[in-house]
Amino acid sequence: FSGMRELYGAFQNQSIKPTENAINGIQNALKAINEGWESIDLTAAMEFVRDDANMIKNQAGSSRFFPTKTFSLKVNKDNVIKSGVVAKNADKSKMMDEVVFTIGARILTREEIMMLDILANNEWKRGIYFSSPYGSQVSRALLNAGALKQTGSTYEVNPMIQDAPIDVEEMHASLMTVQHFGKMNDPKVLTDYYARRHVIQYRSQFAALARYYLHQVDKANRVKTYPAAYIDMLKTQNTPESKELLELRANADKIIAENKKKVTEILDRCEQVMPVAIVLDGGEPNQSAVFEYQGAKYPRYSDGVTGDFVQMYYDAGNIAGAEKLGVQLEKQYRQAIEFFLNAPTHLVLNSANHAHFFAAVDSYLQLFAASNDIGGNPDGQFAKTTEKYVSELMNQKLNDLYKRLETEISSDATRGRKAMDLLSLKDYFEALFSEFGFGSANQPIQNAAPNMDFNQLIQEQLKQDSVLE
Repeated sequence: FSGMRELYGAFQNQSIKPTENAINGIQNALKAINEGWESIDLTAAMEFVRDDANMIKNQAGSSRFFPTKTFSLKVNKDNVIKSGVVAKNADKSKMMDEVVFTIGARILTREEIMMLDILANNEWKRGIYFSSPYGSQVSRALLNAGALKQTGSTYEVNPMIQDAPIDVEEMHASLMTVQHFGKMNDPKVLTDYYARRHVIQYRSQFAALARYYLHQVDKANRVKTYPAAYIDMLKTQNTPESKELLELRANADKIIAENKKKVTEILDRCEQVMPVAIVLDGGEPNQSAVFEYQGAKYPRYSDGVTGDFVQMYYDAGNIAGAEKLGVQLEKQYRQAIEFFLNAPTHLVLNSANHAHFFAAVDSYLQLFAASNDIGGNPDGQFAKTTEKYVSELMNQKLNDLYKRLETEISSDATRGRKAMDLLSLKDYFEALFSEFGFGSANQPIQNAAPNMDFNQLIQEQLKQDSVLE
């Protein structure tokens, strides 16, 4: 790097002519040096960036730089335990020896440099927490490295190796016993639009924890399907992984029952402290995914969290809980859809309102998919109610809306632009219904609700949390 600084200086004082080949050569050399190092110790990197002798100077001034984008942070396992970040009886073998993380950005803010400096000098003596996993380049990098765990309303730097970005025990205690969530369940207490932005995050935390336990159910169910020959092979091995699988196999039914019970308890707790009948869910639709239809890409919109609870109740085998909540949400989603179906033309065709309309229909379709799926209760009254309304929406209500809008804009001076807005509306709903498996005969082909693995679901939930901060 000293040689590189001398070359930069030579270019600046014109002792070396800065030809295009020379500049490209230096850039390639720097790239090779950066890629050649797997990582650099964070403490050494901070010492490097603090040294004024390592600054790059040019006519515009001077700047500091890190010699790499990938850093390693050694884990003092004894200090991690003493600090209370993990339990006193934590298995040290399940801790990372070092946290290796990569900063994706080319430029860091002063605040982010300070975060790195704290990490480098803390020596794991105290817990370090972030309010959001996506609030800085540093927290993003730690999350991607598996070293940032959600504990409830905060995200903790935690070196434990596990299959979820959450501290399960601490988060369970926080949501189920420690936090009280005010008096949102009192009808006399107003939880207004701005307060609900935080409520969405609280509900997201319950959802993340419930998904973790459902993930354990899925793992146990998969192990039960392993062939006998594979189990016999595992018995001949003496690895931590094989022992874990055999133990999971031996206790699969018990694990499934216990985790399903926890899911119900978590969702019941959320509904107890912030019932949807009193504290409305949603109000700020966000793009949650992208899907394709006939070669074009369309955004998926989600608004709120409790719609997912219905599916999770079903997955936990609690049909009564799913449909008790589902009936309330069905009414709310239907009201939102009916508002747009009967709203004035200028409101319906205003693109600023489309996300709300799209999210309401999407949410309703997810209720339909959950209740009519084989894992739901397709013969129950709730499934029949959602199926009936989806059929009315596709075969009559949306067509009536299109006809009304066509008639009203036919004499409008700006009918050309509004006609294009109407066409976009039609295209979107055709694509959305197709995404849920509805063919030309307007019959569902299958439950086509979006499929994601456990970690994808958690990551999406974290992103939605961060959007609201």
